[in-house]
Amino acid sequence: MFKSIDGGKTWQRTGLERTERINRIALHPENADIAYAAALGTLWGENIDRGIFKTMDGGKTWEKILYVDEKTGGTDIKLDPFNPNKLYASMWQHRRWPYFFDSGGPGSGLYISWDGGESWKRKTEEDGLPSGDLGRITISPSAAERGRIYALVEAEKSAMLRSDDGGATWVKTNEDHNIADRPFYYTEILADPQNADRVYNIFTRLSTSIDGGKTFELNPVVDCCAPGNTIHIDNHAFWINPNDPKHLILGNDGGIAISRDRGETWRFVRNLPLSQFYHVRVDNDLPYNIYGGLQDNGSWRGPSAVWENAGIRNLHWQEVGFGDGFDTLPDPENSRRGYVMSQGGMLSAWDLDTGEQRLIRPAPPSPEVELRFNWNAAIAQDPFDPATIYYGSQFVHKSTDRGASWTAISGDLTSNNSDWQTFRDSGGLTPDVTAAENFTTIVSIAPSPKEPGTIWVGTDDGRVHLTRDGGASWSRVDERVRGVPQGSWVPMIAASPHDAGVAFIVFDNHRRSDMRTYVYRVENYGRDWTSLTTDALSGYALSILQDHVDPELLFLGTEFGLYISTNSGSDWVRFTAGLPTVSVMDMAIQERENDLVLGTHGRSIFVLDDYSALRDLGEAAFGQRLAILNATEGQQYETSDSPSTRFTGSGEFRAENRPYGVMITFMASGDDLMHPDKDAERERSIRRRAASPADKTDEPAKLPKVEMKVSNADGELIRTQKFAVHQGVNRIVWAMDRDGVRPMPGPVPAELEDGLPGGIEVPAGEYEITLSLSDAEGTPVSSSRRVLVVPDPRSRATTQARLENYRVMRELDAMQEAAVTAVERVVNAQADVATAQALIKQEQESGGPGTDALMQLGKQAAGIQKELVNLENLLRVPPKTKGNVYDDDKSISKIGLARYYVGSSKDAPSETAEVYIEQARESLNAAIGTIDKFMNSDLLAFRQALAEAGIGLFTRSVDG
Repeated sequence: MFKSIDGGKTWQRTGLERTERINRIALHPENADIAYAAALGTLWGENIDRGIFKTMDGGKTWEKILYVDEKTGGTDIKLDPFNPNKLYASMWQHRRWPYFFDSGGPGSGLYISWDGGESWKRKTEEDGLPSGDLGRITISPSAAERGRIYALVEAEKSAMLRSDDGGATWVKTNEDHNIADRPFYYTEILADPQNADRVYNIFTRLSTSIDGGKTFELNPVVDCCAPGNTIHIDNHAFWINPNDPKHLILGNDGGIAISRDRGETWRFVRNLPLSQFYHVRVDNDLPYNIYGGLQDNGSWRGPSAVWENAGIRNLHWQEVGFGDGFDTLPDPENSRRGYVMSQGGMLSAWDLDTGEQRLIRPAPPSPEVELRFNWNAAIAQDPFDPATIYYGSQFVHKSTDRGASWTAISGDLTSNNSDWQTFRDSGGLTPDVTAAENFTTIVSIAPSPKEPGTIWVGTDDGRVHLTRDGGASWSRVDERVRGVPQGSWVPMIAASPHDAGVAFIVFDNHRRSDMRTYVYRVENYGRDWTSLTTDALSGYALSILQDHVDPELLFLGTEFGLYISTNSGSDWVRFTAGLPTVSVMDMAIQERENDLVLGTHGRSIFVLDDYSALRDLGEAAFGQRLAILNATEGQQYETSDSPSTRFTGSGEFRAENRPYGVMITFMASGDDLMHPDKDAERERSIRRRAASPADKTDEPAKLPKVEMKVSNADGELIRTQKFAVHQGVNRIVWAMDRDGVRPMPGPVPAELEDGLPGGIEVPAGEYEITLSLSDAEGTPVSSSRRVLVVPDPRSRATTQARLENYRVMRELDAMQEAAVTAVERVVNAQADVATAQALIKQEQESGGPGTDALMQLGKQAAGIQKELVNLENLLRVPPKTKGNVYDDDKSISKIGLARYYVGSSKDAPSETAEVYIEQARESLNAAIGTIDKFMNSDLLAFRQALAEAGIGLFTRSVDG
């Protein structure tokens, strides 16, 4: 249980850890310290920490106020809207196994308390409840009418019940066969807060009754499965605005939808990245694409980055298969086609160019054999033959023609335990057979990328097999493992990219209520097993990968996050930089980019860009003052406009692109640097302040910055920039640009402490980046790395044309620089003349001799100031000019147009561009000539007149 007292900004854990699953929380409307929790308990086992709990001290302590037995948990708790001491609770006997689930039993029941849970009375069939064993029950008291309560009860004959006397007696208002269609997964009812006769049934669909629960009408918008203006089915959560019952929020397997007209129309919420991925894959396109299957929401293909101006949008993702989505593979030879799975072993080949989704599921080897496919079956691409794929039932199936035909290359590799093959009868009181309980099946297939014919296979009942001859013979190797409970799931095997005899295997036994981590390194083709589990790991293991360059670098995904080891699994560190606590179901490495792609079950996809700095990273590296760990290639590209409208407001999710430029990852250390951890930084600040009491000032200490210098192949320094730096691993980006031109003078001085603004993009080629950071004694410590900038592969411009473009852009930079200098001269002169005018006025007010001369000097100053404004107008529109004035005749505008013309392409400037360049050059030269003439005549004469009057201050503007 977690609690927030600041509107959800921060959360504190407040107990009930051993309950595992809490289905409902009820809060006292008048006392914030009183709360109730309906705890289901362990789903995959039995425990005593389940039932209805109550706290009276804001969660510090909890009392179990209703308990049946270790098989029965609390599934609902509601407070009467008219009497918060009157409680309605339901208990549910249920249990799930890997191969079966059972809803219902003598432990289930409906209870009422009149004294805040001190005592309870169970309602029975004598009170109007269905006869026999009951299953899941959900309750909804009406806030619109005292005594009106609804309950949906799973039973042999499930029923909607209504009470009009506060729960004393109940009547069955509806016993349709589908009134509670899948209560094990979702069952919810909710009474309208202002109309006692309106009640909603939230299940696979959404239905509404307006006659007190007697009849229900399905909402036509919440429907499956045609695309269009509909909302996903399989509903789990529902909210009605108590002050406006037309305002509804629906939560389901597809996300969240909002209605403002009582469900007639819905708006799907598109900006919450909450997808539940089962698997993730990548291709080798540029930029590469990511593939994955979503829980009950199809299988998808989308870009890791887009060369567009609005980031990665939902519309960039293409559905390639419907149903529950699982592993989705691109064809190695053509990423616009591939393979996609849905539940029960349904396998299709998709083609984005033709639109075809051809079913290619293997057939049984003989009529008397029924294939057993897991809910989340195993599929693999052969690393050596792009036309060959492998698919797992209880057998390994092989196709050498992209699924057109299949051959079983193994016998049954599972236990084939008939006691575990009960999926046909799963559900309990309400049958629920969907392939989710298919068992004794293959769930992982891993061909070796080092040795053709070597294939590792794992099953959901704990078997691991290996073939070294393409399936002609198989060896069982899991019998050699120690410390893993028998029958544990094998969700992933990672065949080593370095050694064909090595694999990394994770076991997952949470379906038997065992949440421990099991991860192993297997050597000598399965003969030697070494546990890599340490106390640093948390959560059952789901996925594992070995880096393709550094054999000691491992990545492990568990139910609670990502762990990294740089020493072959001897030690693990949890990765938390930008990654929440989330189930990391699968991972993929894009080898060209050195990107780690995570498929999470609940927070969509995360990409760790260029993790190569982790290679060979040891403890000693963290003691270096400064060291570049890695620098990527810089990929240039022209940015195009994103599809659809660019003005989407806040209602659309947009993922970040990979940073544009060369990413430099470096290590920095020293107590004078900030610590990236907030708590550690606080301690550092306190410690340093205490060590230097004499340095106490109101001004915060100035933190060191790292300086980046970039030189081209000729050794010319082209870019200097400073960045904030903290202890540990840092990342900065060089945007592949030169130093730009300093900004035009304005009302607020430009901040140039960290370097000039970025300028024009450099041509492709080799560059050297040097980082510098002074140590405690002030001595600079440097680290350098050569990097490569590569051109846009789509560009039609030749290398010679791109270099000519760059040369001309540098000329335009020089023109811009000259324009800025000219404006600075004019602005400085304006300031000097303004000061002179103030001094002249001061002399006039003193009443001294020469009043007439001073008056004449004042008039001269006013004329000079007016002419300076005219000079500034030759170059630009002065700041703070009212309105939008015509500026095409200004030199800066002409230079800007020429820059835009040339910079809009990487090709050599066209003849038309040359016209605009020449116009800009002529305008600038004319303006500078006029300024020079004025400065050396009228302004010089004014300066001399000031000097003769004893007023001298000109030091900047005349000489430039």
